[in-house]
Amino acid sequence: MVSRRRSGGSWPIARAIVPARSTTAADPARPSIGSLPGSRRNPCPRRACATAASSVPVTHGTAWPLLAIGLALAETGDGSFFLLLADPLNGRSSDGGYSNLIDAHRAVVCLDFPSPRDPAAYEAQARAWSREAPHFGALLAFSDVGCAFWPIAPTRKPAPVSAPGAPPIVVIGSTGDPATPYPWSVALSRQLTSSVLITRRGEGHTGYASSACVSRAANAYLVDLKVPKTGLTCS
Repeated sequence: MVSRRRSGGSWPIARAIVPARSTTAADPARPSIGSLPGSRRNPCPRRACATAASSVPVTHGTAWPLLAIGLALAETGDGSFFLLLADPLNGRSSDGGYSNLIDAHRAVVCLDFPSPRDPAAYEAQARAWSREAPHFGALLAFSDVGCAFWPIAPTRKPAPVSAPGAPPIVVIGSTGDPATPYPWSVALSRQLTSSVLITRRGEGHTGYASSACVSRAANAYLVDLKVPKTGLTCS
């Protein structure tokens, strides 16, 4: 993601990440992401902590400065800020306890698709994903292991969707969304014959709350049933 470029130059977060990544790789004496200390009470010993901490600010452009702070501290061996960013995503409270956030998320997600139980499938996926995403691919490739052994069987398999005879269905996608990529929005819109696609040109996850133009068009449909014009593009 950080290697992509806007027409006017590199992304701001790329300027923060690339130097940190390159200097860490060049100096074996520097602490690795996998060994960053968080605090005595709540250590951050694993790469998963840094990945979780990075995923939140990466998906929201306004939070990129927070990621830059975390990376700068990580360069000095301090993982406390990464831990602070990761805690909400993991459902961890200040007293060290955890909510059922992760369990509830898994209970919902695991119903959506079958997951292989053969470790070789994940190992092959990790190798393939690492070629596209060297720093996160291998870890993310094993994300569905928990669903593979979830006690409730999935209720569906991913497949094309259709809604013949449905009234207009508004689909919103952001061109720089790292969590739900824009091509997914385009593909969904093409499958739904009554769909109207609103495109937000910009970075960050989701488009509705990130653009006044998108919000106006979506609200007009939700409140007044005014269908957005075909090909509407917002910034």
